[in-house]
Amino acid sequence: MSPGNSCVESQESSGKGAGDTRVVVFCAGSLAGPLEEVKAAFEAEYPGINVILEPGGSVEIIRKVTEEGRSAGVVAPADCALIPGMMMPGHADWYIAFAKNRMVLACTGESRYAGEITAGNWYEILARDGVRWGLSDPDSDPAGYRALMVIELACGYHGRDRIFEDLIGAHSTITVTRKGGTSTIHTAGSSSDDTALFIRPGADDLVSMLLSGDLDYIWEYRSVAVQSGLRFIELPEEIDLSSADFAGDYAAVRVEARK
Repeated sequence: MSPGNSCVESQESSGKGAGDTRVVVFCAGSLAGPLEEVKAAFEAEYPGINVILEPGGSVEIIRKVTEEGRSAGVVAPADCALIPGMMMPGHADWYIAFAKNRMVLACTGESRYAGEITAGNWYEILARDGVRWGLSDPDSDPAGYRALMVIELACGYHGRDRIFEDLIGAHSTITVTRKGGTSTIHTAGSSSDDTALFIRPGADDLVSMLLSGDLDYIWEYRSVAVQSGLRFIELPEEIDLSSADFAGDYAAVRVEARK
């Protein structure tokens, strides 16, 4: 989360109201639900302040500031590493990490093989004929490139080098190169075959497709799965990107996305 420039705006001076102050917050879609609760509590305590939430993809909300020249009181992407990489020093002076999450594989009771899938065989289930699964656009949404990182980490964890190729390489333009103990995933301009793998802009699209039965499984943050009332498979900490104890292992997988 980063404070933006020109943080607040008087509605009275802009002709929008009687003296209230607007605070604009650009936030990742996965944070919209929790921040709605924060907004309600904040406005109750400070009745003269009107908090405006504008959710979107994490890269998209940062570009609102860096490319479109828009002002926000707070910019809250899902990946705080995007702030020094895309906003500092010109558009932000500091940032703070205020929460953590983990990646899960979400499904419903109607998903194909929902009764069989486990933390130990999910990659085999996703590779079966007829199974349709999705992730968000890795060029604009951290959940998308984090899903790719999980799949690549699973190759080493399960001792099966072809997991990434079978699930991602065979069904999209996304590739991976491995050298010197480091994996680099190349995603720029990525597209999927939309037969087994479906890449969509963000969480809302994926959750809708899952609930409608168009998809069997989606990669999501655990918080989104809980908020959406979805079933999900929790993965080992070695690959779910949640634990500081395995930060060194996570760092061995890099993503070259379009930013």
